[in-house]
Amino acid sequence: MCRGGFPRFITLDPADAGDRMGDYLQDIAMLDMNGGQASHDPRKMLALISSLARNEGTAASARTLTADTAGAGGPADRDTVRRYLDRLEESFVLELLLAWSTHLHSSATLRSTPKRYFTDPALPAAALRATPQGLLADLPTLGLLFKSLVIRDLRVYSQAERAEVRYYLDSKNLEADANI
Repeated sequence: MCRGGFPRFITLDPADAGDRMGDYLQDIAMLDMNGGQASHDPRKMLALISSLARNEGTAASARTLTADTAGAGGPADRDTVRRYLDRLEESFVLELLLAWSTHLHSSATLRSTPKRYFTDPALPAAALRATPQGLLADLPTLGLLFKSLVIRDLRVYSQAERAEVRYYLDSKNLEADANI
């Protein structure tokens, strides 16, 4: 989870791979995809990336992310957060996990807000500056990143079968992390 799935990182020491993932996030924060100068504040982008790492696999709202990054010099308004989120999706750093919807009759209301996952669990690990030893001492964060790893792998395997991975959550808090 700290090394990541990038082919050149697989043989690296986890600490070196984590450093390279951190460098990658720095690069993403510095440049626009168009190859020009950033039309955003890299410090605010990094603050948002850190907040997203803490909120990995959730449907945290732009309001929540704005409040979470306020003390770290992050984006000050929801429109900026949304614009930065779009940039992270366009650069394949973030991927949305859509909610599963059904036409079955139920007294529970289904939640439909997409959850956000980094495309590789090593990215939020790098943003959190997590190490293998640190994760073993912090089981909730280890569990969060492990779920991210499972979702990533399910997406990869399901694509071969032309299937999709979705999540289920209803108003009664019945939840399934992945439906294929």
